[in-house]
Amino acid sequence: MRYRALLRVILLVWVHVTLVCAAPRYPKAFIDLAQEFIAEKHVVGKGHQTLGQKLIIEAFVERGAAIIGMACALTKVRKTFLRLVGQLRNPDRYKAKNKKHNAKNNPKNHPIYNPIYNPKNNAKNNPIYAAIRKETARKRREETLRQNPNIADRVLTKEQIADQCELWLNSTDDRLVGRNGEVLTWRAAIVSGSFAIYFGTTMRKLEDEWLRWLTERGSDLPGKKKNRPVLRRMNGDFITMKEAEVELGFWCAEVGVGDILNHNCRGKEDYLQTHLTNATRDIDDDDKPHCRLGQQLHRCIGKGSIKQKENRIYRVFASVAPITKHHFDDRPIDVKRRKLIWLNGIQCQVVH
Repeated sequence: MRYRALLRVILLVWVHVTLVCAAPRYPKAFIDLAQEFIAEKHVVGKGHQTLGQKLIIEAFVERGAAIIGMACALTKVRKTFLRLVGQLRNPDRYKAKNKKHNAKNNPKNHPIYNPIYNPKNNAKNNPIYAAIRKETARKRREETLRQNPNIADRVLTKEQIADQCELWLNSTDDRLVGRNGEVLTWRAAIVSGSFAIYFGTTMRKLEDEWLRWLTERGSDLPGKKKNRPVLRRMNGDFITMKEAEVELGFWCAEVGVGDILNHNCRGKEDYLQTHLTNATRDIDDDDKPHCRLGQQLHRCIGKGSIKQKENRIYRVFASVAPITKHHFDDRPIDVKRRKLIWLNGIQCQVVH
């Protein structure tokens, strides 16, 4: 019985669709009215119309509205009537226009309408659309924070964040020693290739967090993920925080001062990670840009949490380790994009 009822419904729908598709687009009386308009040699007129032309058109439109019997505005009836007059008066022109329109919107001919050729579905454009979504989310977050009168004056714009980061990049640190013994700025240290750097943000104590990115922190619960440390030993073992500080020579530096807004700190982290990625790009023999991933110890840019918590101080930090320059090798050694790097004389691997 259920199958019979389902077949009956399908049959009724098919009959209804067939009748609707077979029905003429306009009633016959409406078409006769348009032909009468043409036979009497009335002129529609483009642009300026005389008062006589307007009165004649309005009279035919009122008759057409009575024929259609639709409770709609006369504007819609007028538009339909004039379009029908044009089709009947110049059928070849309208056929060519429709053919051109169909060819333009045909998915086989137009890349925008074809999912296969749509730029949004092309993997090479993923970074472009990801950057657009990221910037849109940043602006929305900034507008939301500015609506709070208590913190509106503390919200930094994108330009202010860039100015603070540039000021910090031009500062020096006594621990940034170059190959000739000179003290380098952060900008020069990044370009020199003598240091491996990780930029991060935390709301906890800096001494407890500045090396936690090396650990496999996370949850084993369904739907949760664990951290995948970028820096590991050659046998694949993880490096503990104590080993990184004692054996590999890692040290920490705070970027600027703490802030109560995670939005500002995440903006600084994003800017510095982007600068580190772009500054460590080089040109090889084939003039193809590649990134010396051994120097940057972050996998992706700006992937931290953007949640704002009350009564917390957020800090941006840099975890730095010296690279033995003449042992540095930025060539991938397998398909997993592993790269060899010697930190403080100890061989490690960077897995992105």
